Amino acid sequence: MLCKYNYSLHTVGVKTVISLPDDIFERATAHAQSIGISRSELFVTALRQYFDLHDQAALLSDINQACGNIAAGNEMSSIVKSNLLKVQWDD
Repeated sequence: MLCKYNYSLHTVGVKTVISLPDDIFERATAHAQSIGISRSELFVTALRQYFDLHDQAALLSDINQACGNIAAGNEMSSIVKSNLLKVQWDD
């Protein structure tokens, strides 16, 4: 169920209802309280990190595919491939 809201105490966004296992809900509640944020803020932060992680994985996959497509016999392509493989990527 989705509904738009704009309350003076909340930011503008979409309110949704989700089902969570009890242990996840309890851990989320305890963690949010321990760091002084709302459960909603915790879930938003977690989802943003999840999306960022998967965006990085997709980018790495695209780079790996591009490196695999570089012709090994071409001197310039070999130099480019060698340089790309030397880059230190963040985890």
